[in-house]
Amino acid sequence: MAMRTLRYKFTLLGIALLSTALLAGGGLHHASAQEVATPAPRIIVIDRNVILRLSSAGQAMMGSVGTLSEQADTEFQSQAEQLQQEAQELQQQLAILAPDARQQRQEEFFVKQQDLQIRVQQRQQRIQGGLAIAGQQLDQALQPILQDIMRERGANMVLDRSSVIFSAIDIDVTATAIERLDEALPTLTVRLADLPAAQ
Repeated sequence: MAMRTLRYKFTLLGIALLSTALLAGGGLHHASAQEVATPAPRIIVIDRNVILRLSSAGQAMMGSVGTLSEQADTEFQSQAEQLQQEAQELQQQLAILAPDARQQRQEEFFVKQQDLQIRVQQRQQRIQGGLAIAGQQLDQALQPILQDIMRERGANMVLDRSSVIFSAIDIDVTATAIERLDEALPTLTVRLADLPAAQ
């Protein structure tokens, strides 16, 4: 097979390389190391980004992330506006407050500001954690599909399109993978993940 590749990349959600050795012709006979040849690579290719973008599960997953992000924006926007109004009121009062009272009010405001920032960051972490979990579920559904396609095509290796530099023949099975994934996993919802336990 005229093909020059093989640098491997790993993505957060992706299968960069799925390789399964296939032994043809029944059982193995006792042979020396010289008689046992390494199988030639027989490669198929998928485009991970296209699968996420066009599959039903991938579209549902991204839609869930969008909904969670919009909900967070709505929730924290109102709190941020309230905090901004409080800052303006505090600014007007600082000139007439005694030094001790002024310092106390400033510290209280700083604590509220820090608390909001922490809660925003935690929500982002929970959304990202939920996305990672959903990505694992998609991978679990995709793996047996790719293994089936490998057997059908007589392949022993799957590469992501981003890892392929050049190919003289069409070995992309993305469309087939999407069609079968839609049947096996028609939807996929991202839910807020739990925060890691404090150490």
